[in-house]
Amino acid sequence: MKSTPPLTPIFSNHTLSPIRKRKPLQPKNKSETPDTKSPKPQSCSKQQQQQWIEISLFEESNKENYPAFTTPTKIESLDTSLAEELSVIRKRLDRLRLEKEKTEKMLRERDLVLERVMQELKKRGKEQRRVEVKVEMLQLKGATRDSPVRSLREQEGDKNFKEAELQEEANNEEKQSAEE
Repeated sequence: MKSTPPLTPIFSNHTLSPIRKRKPLQPKNKSETPDTKSPKPQSCSKQQQQQWIEISLFEESNKENYPAFTTPTKIESLDTSLAEELSVIRKRLDRLRLEKEKTEKMLRERDLVLERVMQELKKRGKEQRRVEVKVEMLQLKGATRDSPVRSLREQEGDKNFKEAELQEEANNEEKQSAEE
């Protein structure tokens, strides 16, 4: 017996599923002139025939089948509307240009202000460093020499110390005189 390969996309049996071809696209604008008369039913009364709507390929209701070569009839109205749009666009561009100039001017002024502030801050920083160096130098000089003005505590401490020394000397003299 003959073995048949498995049914896969590569090995498919065409007899199992018939291939259906698509119908080609039909052109929208037919070059032939269609019938403007639509078929009217023969067995209808006159009222029904009046209500019957005719459909043609070149009517406004069927927009897809309009001929491609139609031109607008109101060119003047289009020109005026285009001119109005153009003037509106020009005005908008002018307004945007003026706003751009204003913002650029404002940004330049802000840059100048910031530059002045930066210069002032640098100047203050230099001045502060100079003052700090001066203070450090004065502190070093003050540590090496005694201050001519003494506080009251120091003066009282010295006074008490001198009194204590005088009392000791007096006591020592009394002891020496008593021993002799």
